[in-house]
Amino acid sequence: MLSIFTRTAEEIKQGSGFGNQKKENHIKRSFLKSGESIVVRIPDAQTFVEYYSHGGYLLGSKYEIYSSACTRHTGEHDAYCKAVKIMYEDLEEIKKNKGENSEEYKSLHSIANDLRAKRKMLFGFYNLDNGQPMILEVTGGQGDGLVQQIIKNEKKLGKFAFELSKNGKGVNTQVTLTLLDPDDELEPKQQENWNKTDSATFDHNLFEQVLYVQPEDRKVEDLEKIGFDVTRIGFNPPAKQGSEPQKSDEELMEEVNDLPF
Repeated sequence: MLSIFTRTAEEIKQGSGFGNQKKENHIKRSFLKSGESIVVRIPDAQTFVEYYSHGGYLLGSKYEIYSSACTRHTGEHDAYCKAVKIMYEDLEEIKKNKGENSEEYKSLHSIANDLRAKRKMLFGFYNLDNGQPMILEVTGGQGDGLVQQIIKNEKKLGKFAFELSKNGKGVNTQVTLTLLDPDDELEPKQQENWNKTDSATFDHNLFEQVLYVQPEDRKVEDLEKIGFDVTRIGFNPPAKQGSEPQKSDEELMEEVNDLPF
């Protein structure tokens, strides 16, 4: 089975560097905004994975093109990756002829930057406010820091809860862990959920269930939406079939878990 993840927890910890999604009931990815925090149990030091994601705010808001896991590392074709390579080549030509301040350059750069595959990491926790498993998505850089903190506290994972916090702006944003004594520093409901999850086994299949892999024909349609000539990457333009219904595939994974990217 080809995996949508580029590295497992063990491969990340060893410094090495790539399932098919399930169309069943799934949980949604969680995202922390800067200044937010949540109290969690960390199941073990293996509950995280890495993947690459296409998508961004511009594509979602203007073109209804939502985030999708990149499949290039599996050896399968990925029309988005092929198109992005051409787009960056076009940007170099536009830069030479019209400059980086031209509207043509700025417009294409915004699209290419959104569409290019960006490294992400998913972490599995138990949310002690409700006792339910959760999947937190962070950027690759934030995830690297979080992995190091988990490894550092590996022997304490079954003894302490953690406050998971996100702070900072832009590239300086960090996700940090603060140890909490379950007997003294948890609210009653959190302490109850701490006890309930003591022997729980985290379901690693949840990682695949929160992600969406856009079918190749839909990628081609998306590229047509943004005005890209798909014949440049070896595809025929999709046939126009009038009022053919869009979406499905679980309504594009519920608009791909309500963004953000």
